[in-house]
Amino acid sequence: MSAITHEQSFSVERPLNFVFAYLCDFSHLASWAPSIIQSIKTTPGETLAGTHFDILMQIGRSHFRLDYLVTQLTAPHFIEIKGKGESFGTIERIRLEGDETHTHIQYQIEIYYQETAAR
Repeated sequence: MSAITHEQSFSVERPLNFVFAYLCDFSHLASWAPSIIQSIKTTPGETLAGTHFDILMQIGRSHFRLDYLVTQLTAPHFIEIKGKGESFGTIERIRLEGDETHTHIQYQIEIYYQETAAR
């Protein structure tokens, strides 16, 4: 199994609590992740550890479905999500720091995939 890791950080002029609430509801994922076509929350109630989302993403001409599971939620500073697809999986971690006017976001994704045997 191999992995690719991507990290980025940036700041926004929005309150920390607002940004946390927005980001932990992954039904908004298509509005901030360009490869996501659709995201549907499949667990009723508020978003907590254990909440699932059905994700449809497009990479190039290929479409992939993933089951996203919120594995950790520490308001308002940390979100961890594990995604599981047919041929790959992901772990995403979002760390937040801020106040009533600004939020700094540190985003990390690890993508795990099976290597195909050379022929």
